[in-house]
Amino acid sequence: MLLADCNLCSLGGRRLPRFGCTPRSILTISLAVAFTAACLGVAVSSAEAQIPATERDALIALYNSTNGAGWTDSTGWLGAVGTECTWHGITCSGGHVTRISLIGNQLSGSLPSEIGYLTNLDSLVLNGNNITDSIPAALGSLLSVTEISLAYNALSG
Repeated sequence: MLLADCNLCSLGGRRLPRFGCTPRSILTISLAVAFTAACLGVAVSSAEAQIPATERDALIALYNSTNGAGWTDSTGWLGAVGTECTWHGITCSGGHVTRISLIGNQLSGSLPSEIGYLTNLDSLVLNGNNITDSIPAALGSLLSVTEISLAYNALSG
């Protein structure tokens, strides 16, 4: 059976077999894709491609300047190169960081100017922390940003 032979519709969370497509054949197709990828040396992963080094530097600067070791959840942060898109609160698309959401995560300190390196960032949500000092001017250079939420911090400027 070919993947094209399966209509993977669902009803109420239950897959509907059509054209001989059953949950077992769906599993078989999934395993065949994974096996083929492994044989070809292709990595199959839900993580995004590696982000540019400047974006990684910006994330590390954010971690360091806001006491990352004291965050409520810092899962994955400072992990190996290529893991950035799996770090808690980070969303990537097209090999770039597009969203940072660390609501109520005990960030304390100031926002680093390196945040300006995140040129594909469209959402920065850091409300409910203890971020102090002024909002870095570099934040104004991020032309893709459509959402900034910094409420319930101690920011100025």
